[in-house]
Amino acid sequence: MTKKIAITGGIGSGKSVVLQCAKNLGYPVFSCDEIYRDIIKTPAYVEKISSIFPDCVIGGAIDKKRLAEIVFNNDSALQKLNEVAHPMIMNVLFSEMDKVKEKIAFAEVPLLFEGSYENKFHETIYVKRNMDARIKAIVRRDQTDECSAKKRIATQFDPDSKMGQEKLKNIGASILENNADISYLEKWLQNFISRILCETN
Repeated sequence: MTKKIAITGGIGSGKSVVLQCAKNLGYPVFSCDEIYRDIIKTPAYVEKISSIFPDCVIGGAIDKKRLAEIVFNNDSALQKLNEVAHPMIMNVLFSEMDKVKEKIAFAEVPLLFEGSYENKFHETIYVKRNMDARIKAIVRRDQTDECSAKKRIATQFDPDSKMGQEKLKNIGASILENNADISYLEKWLQNFISRILCETN
């Protein structure tokens, strides 16, 4: 049986970097963001978004920037979007992960807790990073401003809240502090993998 490992954390925390480290070590990796980029091009998904957010579909394509402006300023709109997107993304993810033959496979799952998928994986790595670094990463990557970055962060799972700490504890999540360099992340991940393999054998 393949151990399914979720890599999650807040936006700008460095989940993609950790996923790349796992790939560099030779393990199968999957990304919910990449799956979503394929899904948003499908007619079925565009049609669903058009029915909920008609102003966000132009010429048969989804205006991602406009959609983000709406959902990250309206909790109800964000919930509606997630109710459509999450099931479609996760169905594809698990279908692909079920084909893996290796002992371990990693998946970057940004909204693991928001979608209540935390019990669908054998292990979870929660990536944490200091807030200033996260904001700078979001601003640079998405070419947005600090206010918008903070709004996006505020909509997500808070690992430092009482509820957040309880959820992380309940699933035995491994916390990875991403405040160092790549070599630290690689070494941490190698130690994590060694533990999983020892428990598997």
